[in-house]
Amino acid sequence: ITGKFLFDTYCKRNVDFLNIDTEATNIEVLDSIPLDYLGKCKVVCIEHQSELKYIRDKFSIIGFSIVHT
Repeated sequence: ITGKFLFDTYCKRNVDFLNIDTEATNIEVLDSIPLDYLGKCKVVCIEHQSELKYIRDKFSIIGFSIVHT
């Protein structure tokens, strides 16, 4: 199951809060969600697994910034 599938199936509108914590596969799950889908989220919480720069760069493309680590 991909993040795109989950959004297509369960998220018909904008998402207030998305939490990604999938035990060592957080980045893979994040990468399976298209950027335009992520842009529909108000807040995203992700366990960064020492990939903070990658996550920051990915989200900055859609205008997000890190609020707390």
